Amino acid sequence: MSWYAGHVRSNFERQVVTFLRGRRGPETFLPTYRTRSRRPDAVGPVERPLVPGDLFVRLEPFDAAR
Repeated sequence: MSWYAGHVRSNFERQVVTFLRGRRGPETFLPTYRTRSRRPDAVGPVERPLVPGDLFVRLEPFDAAR
């Protein structure tokens, strides 16, 4: 099995990962980092995607010859 980068709509990375995990889909990996929120009404650190719009998916290669 190989890892592939998947491009999704920015700010929807977590929703896609949650959807795939709920359907027992492929293994996913979403690298994140913690930072302080830029909004004055939000308190505390927030997690943001390391690469906005991208997530990593582990899939078996498709063999068209089968």
